Amino acid sequence: MKKRHVRIISLLLTLCMAFALAPAAAFADGGTMTYSEFLDAVVARNGTFDGKGITVKWEPDEKVEVIHRIQNNNAQYQMFDTLTDVTISNVNFEYVPADIPQHSDGWSGLNNDYTADQIRNAEFQFLNAGSVTITNCTFEKIIVSPYGQANNTPADRTFTFTGCTISNVYNAYALKDIYPATATISNNTFKNCSGAIYFEGTLPRKALTISGNTFDTIDKYAAEGKVNTRGVLQFSAACVFDTNSNVIFSGSAITGNTVADGLPVIRQLSDLGSVMLNGWTPGEALSVLVDGNKSLTLPGVPSGNGYTFLGWAAAADYGGPTDTTNQANFLAAGAQGTPGTTYYAVWEQTYTVTYTDGVEGEEVFADQVYPDLASGTQTPSFNGAPARSGYVFAGWTPALSATVTADATYTATWAEDANGDGIPDANQKYTVTYTDGAAGAAFADEVHAGILTGSATPAFAGGTPVRGGYVFTGWTPEVTATVTADATYTATWAEDANGDGTPDANQKYTVTYTDGVDGEEVFADQVTANLLAGAPTPAFNGTPVRAGYTFKGWSPAVSETVTANAVYTAQWEKTPVNTGTVTPPASTGSTGTGATPQTGDESSLGLWLTLIAVSALGLAGTFVYSRKKAHRA
Repeated sequence: MKKRHVRIISLLLTLCMAFALAPAAAFADGGTMTYSEFLDAVVARNGTFDGKGITVKWEPDEKVEVIHRIQNNNAQYQMFDTLTDVTISNVNFEYVPADIPQHSDGWSGLNNDYTADQIRNAEFQFLNAGSVTITNCTFEKIIVSPYGQANNTPADRTFTFTGCTISNVYNAYALKDIYPATATISNNTFKNCSGAIYFEGTLPRKALTISGNTFDTIDKYAAEGKVNTRGVLQFSAACVFDTNSNVIFSGSAITGNTVADGLPVIRQLSDLGSVMLNGWTPGEALSVLVDGNKSLTLPGVPSGNGYTFLGWAAAADYGGPTDTTNQANFLAAGAQGTPGTTYYAVWEQTYTVTYTDGVEGEEVFADQVYPDLASGTQTPSFNGAPARSGYVFAGWTPALSATVTADATYTATWAEDANGDGIPDANQKYTVTYTDGAAGAAFADEVHAGILTGSATPAFAGGTPVRGGYVFTGWTPEVTATVTADATYTATWAEDANGDGTPDANQKYTVTYTDGVDGEEVFADQVTANLLAGAPTPAFNGTPVRAGYTFKGWSPAVSETVTANAVYTAQWEKTPVNTGTVTPPASTGSTGTGATPQTGDESSLGLWLTLIAVSALGLAGTFVYSRKKAHRA
């Protein structure tokens, strides 16, 4: 029996889980589900539901889901009164109008039949006790109303509506009865709705942020006589604002039906004198319809972006958002507007003068910005003197206008001043030229242009100039250390016929041949001047001859080439004298000795005999050497 009970309990749990997960299975692939299934899915998840692209589409059928009441053209569905916070995302809702038989309007207590053409919208009335957050959903013919509970508590409830689209809401506001004191309505599209956003309730408003929304053809899809009566925003007569209320109304795109077409941007049923419509773009057309049966204080509108808010103009005084012709009749922010009157915001266009340094990647000075300047006022001066290291201030571009006629940005211009003398370098740049002085035979002119005064004179880039048959000897004029003006430096050359890199003028010498005899001129000195180093030493012209002497050569020995001044002195050897005289022997007084008388000098004869013998021996030696050589060969 116990096991049977366990099986029953398990089966019931499984069925509950299946029931809870059934809607999830229906939309897992982005399919469709009924309105009733949607309600069950939200409740099953304790108020948090991500439809992942599912479509909730239904016709009114009270056999399936009760319509709580009919209001004007709306079938109201009240939901989630058992929940606290509700968060819904990624669902596409579509109401398909159909006839609704015998239903009360909720006020008269009488039942009526309604046609599909009469009841064109469904209205979601969120009755949960906490906040409502709706993200990335679409609503076709559906009004969203974060109504809350009867006493609208707690006071910290919020309403967040972002990234959604509401379209084709007939004769009613797309977002209606926004009771929470804090609301964020951003980046949505409202298309072909009779009104867009309607705030209701007595809770003092804390922060209302309406930003980045597109309002396309608002307040046209309405019943006869109701076109252009609701506007983009409505603040009901019960709405309360004070100095702590922060209202942001920014980034709106109003298309299809505009202020120029009679659209009231704001329908005002309560005092807004303490409200600043922060974020509204100055100079963009804005209208307020003061409705009801009493005068109401008008809101404030920002200045900026080149516009100064002047006030509110009635239709008779309005010529456009920047037409100040009837300024004397404009009402200031906080003034009382007359019931049933549409007022238009008017700005005076103002201009901004900016001074900027014009330097990328560096801040020479912070921009000086003078905003909110009326046309015709004197152009404000730059405060101070522009200064930049390495540059001199050269003025503003464009040239300063005497008076303000439009927005103007004046950009500082600068001239290089590398030497810091306060004079633009462009006025102090010179050219240095090196030329060969030989019509280009040695090298082409070398030109260094744009050299700042005071800079080091650039050296000749070619190193030491070279020219065939010459040696470089310098520049004329002498190269200065720094540049002070245009300069041309011309190469100077010295002949170098022997190509040894030394000027020939520094290498010419004199060779002298002299007889070396004092007190007597054997021959006149032979002098050869201007001999280039390395040239062959000139020979003595002739043969040195001196009576009684034999020429023995020169001292020092004659060099093959000239290397310096040289004096070569002839060397002499005295020639021996042979007289041929016979000297008789001394007389002995005896005549019978038989001695043969001498007929010559026997010492000379012996000398000659000796020379002949030596010569014979030399010839014999030569003969023997030749034979041996021939034998070896």
